[in-house]
Amino acid sequence: MTVTSVFAAGAAAPPAPDLFPPPPPGFPIDGGLVLLLIAGVLLGSYTIYKKTIDKKTSV
Repeated sequence: MTVTSVFAAGAAAPPAPDLFPPPPPGFPIDGGLVLLLIAGVLLGSYTIYKKTIDKKTSV
C-alpha cells in the first residue's frame, strides 16, 4: 500500500493566461444547418424509396 500526501502552496499562484480566447456569447450554429436538413430529407427519401422497391420486387 502506498500513501501520497498533497499539500496546497502557501500563497495563491496567479492564474495562467489562456492560450485561446473564449468564444463570443451566443455563438451561431446555423452555418450549415439548411444543408444538413436538406441532406437528411434526401437521405430519408432515398431510404424509404429503396425499401418500397425492395418490398415490391421480393415476391
